[in-house]
Amino acid sequence: ITGYEPSMEFCARCGEEAGTKFSVEDGGLVCSDCATTFDYPICKGAILDIKKTISWNYEEMKRIRYSKVVAKDLYNILLAYICQLSSKRLKSVDFLRTFNLNEN
Repeated sequence: ITGYEPSMEFCARCGEEAGTKFSVEDGGLVCSDCATTFDYPICKGAILDIKKTISWNYEEMKRIRYSKVVAKDLYNILLAYICQLSSKRLKSVDFLRTFNLNEN
């Protein structure tokens, strides 16, 4: 929506092969050497789904169904990423939190 596409193939910090942690600060996956405790673990299914949906149009995205594990990872990362990009509290983040995927 805003034109910010996460780095999903290569480490967002050093450019090496990407790992399975997402840095909201750097906007993408990070390798195991660059990962910190502040980065979000992300399952391989969520990584694959993000890669697929980057090029999809809105109609295609409406049809996707996520497993609970993938949905939880994407939910947590999406909330953090929105906050990082906006650098302020947004009503849309509060709205997303009403879905409360972490408690399911």
